[in-house]
Amino acid sequence: MKKIKISLISTTYQEEKTIKRFVESILGQSRVPDEIVIVDSMSKDNTANIIKSFRSRKIRLIQKKSNISQGRNLAIKNTKNPYVLLTDAGCILDKDWVKNMEKSFESGAEYVMGNFKPLSLNEKQRIMGWISLQTEKKLASDPYMASARSMGFKKYVWKKIGGFP
Repeated sequence: MKKIKISLISTTYQEEKTIKRFVESILGQSRVPDEIVIVDSMSKDNTANIIKSFRSRKIRLIQKKSNISQGRNLAIKNTKNPYVLLTDAGCILDKDWVKNMEKSFESGAEYVMGNFKPLSLNEKQRIMGWISLQTEKKLASDPYMASARSMGFKKYVWKKIGGFP
């Protein structure tokens, strides 16, 4: 089967404490995305410089003041591939996250969702991460409210719905 082309997008703002581990989790995937587009909302800390320090040809950094929806839409508009994965900088991706999402696309899915591990630097963040974590029980619930921290879709579906509001 021909390998599908996947873009991974994310938005950031003031993530200097977590961005290195996040990008490492992307580049350490068993199936690395074909391109990575990160929109940084003009962080005042060292976030952008840390992203640039990776010097990976796969990473494209766009710096533009935006809210999360605007940043996601901007990142998606700047992708080259028909499949888009979306996650947040405050997460650490499982090593097989991209590969598992890709399997769903290969089976014909137009929209996929996955799980994520929140990156916690203190007790408050740990509790908030636990609350928002998509456990197996939550994934099996009906109705299930998907999290944009771990989703993928064919780019035309995003265009058809008009992007993120």
